[in-house]
Amino acid sequence: SDSWKLARDMIDAGLKGILSCVDSRQLDGNFSGRYFDTQFLKDLPTMVDPCGENGEFHILVIDGPMFNHAIKVELGDTTDSDDLVFTDVKSGALSFP
Repeated sequence: SDSWKLARDMIDAGLKGILSCVDSRQLDGNFSGRYFDTQFLKDLPTMVDPCGENGEFHILVIDGPMFNHAIKVELGDTTDSDDLVFTDVKSGALSFP
């Protein structure tokens, strides 16, 4: 679909992000805290929109061609609140692999 192409194009262009929230009714909560990268796309179930357009997940973008420099972050705890799984993302020194 167009969303799959768009997701691949964004990653190929250098967009880097972390899934900070997952709706566990639509996607396994273990995806929270994962990097938005080619491995993520390979692991993503085909019925889930790879851009999260149906509310499956939210991405915190930490680098890309539109940034002057990457936002350095550190992953914190992952918590489950009802049907939402959140991963804390705070200022830190984690670099994107």
